[in-house]
Amino acid sequence: MAVAKNGARLTLRGDNITQVRRRNRSMILELILREPGICRRDIVHETGLTAAAVSDITRELINEGLVAEAASSSLEDKRVGRSPVGLAIRENAVWAMGALVQREQVAVGISNLAGHLVFSREMQADCSSVLTAQNLLIQLADEAIAFAESADRPVVGMGVSIPGIVVPANGAIRHSSVLNWQDVKLVERLQSQIPYPLMMDNDIRGMALAWYWFQEQAHGQFLMVHVGNGIACCSVREGRIWAGNSGAAGQIGHSILDPNGPKCDCGQRGCFEAMVSINRLLEMIAEEIQNGAISSLDLHGVHAGRVKMARLYELIEKGDEAARGAYRRLSRYLGIGLSNLIKIYDPQALIISGDIFRRSKFAADLTKQDVRSHFSTEQIFPEIIVDGSPNLPLLGSATIALDRFVFRPDACSDTDAEWIGSQRR
Repeated sequence: MAVAKNGARLTLRGDNITQVRRRNRSMILELILREPGICRRDIVHETGLTAAAVSDITRELINEGLVAEAASSSLEDKRVGRSPVGLAIRENAVWAMGALVQREQVAVGISNLAGHLVFSREMQADCSSVLTAQNLLIQLADEAIAFAESADRPVVGMGVSIPGIVVPANGAIRHSSVLNWQDVKLVERLQSQIPYPLMMDNDIRGMALAWYWFQEQAHGQFLMVHVGNGIACCSVREGRIWAGNSGAAGQIGHSILDPNGPKCDCGQRGCFEAMVSINRLLEMIAEEIQNGAISSLDLHGVHAGRVKMARLYELIEKGDEAARGAYRRLSRYLGIGLSNLIKIYDPQALIISGDIFRRSKFAADLTKQDVRSHFSTEQIFPEIIVDGSPNLPLLGSATIALDRFVFRPDACSDTDAEWIGSQRR
């Protein structure tokens, strides 16, 4: 291992021929996924690979059943009257399972290669107990496995996602403030019970991967931010995610917006998460009502936490005075925080996700406005997109497996590669 001048150890690794081939294969598979009907000649043009290499890899993909020949999408070929052979992904050639652990529920789903959930189940539970979450996850996974077996579809692996700091390399959860977990080796607990390769990451990274692979968007580099019980972000560049030195990249919830703000669960004051979380929104609504704002919400119910989130978002959208007043206050801090992220990451697009934006156009539009109001004119302002899919978090869990074991297997071990290949045949 090389050593830098300051004494730090540097990891320098070259690429062997197997890794290069896997990377070229991933590039071709992505092109076929994004451009159904693309012909081999166009793949040569797009990738710069030789015709022989493209022919060899596409033949391999066809033999494995991932790709089928189809009508060409080339307009040039159609004009001259020829009918070249195009290529398309076989959507149900393989499936991937995904498991999502949240504070009050566990969900398990199965996705095909087009990002469609063909199976999903969820169960409510207090997931602050690791054992409770583990048992529910195994129970739901058994149902998903039975479904895949009844459909006679091979499953390449299972992705597991949770909110918090995750180390993907060993499937360990260092810390999750939402779940109140610390140093949990979840993959190790699950591997003996689930007969597929497991891959774990945090939920926002899974969502970002699902957005990259399955949304029709032209942004190779974007920043995704999810707002819910907590807040986190993920930066994506050409489908690649940087987890950071310790797996904590994107955990922006405990960056401080106001040192005099409300106390956070972590012990600090004015954390991003404490300023813009759903719990903080409820506190602000109570303050608005106490200050005389009119509302259809009962103050005692708000204090007791008996307000359903769907009802709260509906009131924001419909113009409830207390609910909107509270969201205006919260949105100012959200705008500051998101504009800071844009200045740091300089993305082509900012994707904001969360039930509140999906259910309330008022909330989404106000947040966009507040982000812009704190933005520096020296930079190019990115496109801001609101994710409208309630299935994105669960799809993201399955996409963690698809990304590792199908779309980008260049990081996959030889053992995993052999196992995956045996499942496709």
